[in-house]
Amino acid sequence: MSYDLGSGYDHECFDCHYSYGRWLDRCAEHFVRNGCCTCTPHCPEGMVMDTWKQDSHDKNNFVCIIRPENALQ
Repeated sequence: MSYDLGSGYDHECFDCHYSYGRWLDRCAEHFVRNGCCTCTPHCPEGMVMDTWKQDSHDKNNFVCIIRPENALQ
């Protein structure tokens, strides 16, 4: 699932990047930045981005899922 990077920092930090006037931590491996503060999964081949309702405040609803035509029968 995607996750939020938070509001970032006013000052430069180790292994951070500058975006939208703030310094932000980098996304974890296999995630890409989506907008200013969200890291979204970089979906493997055969999977697509979709939404999956969940109640965590640390994550949002974007996930990688298997395309229906690729799903096991």
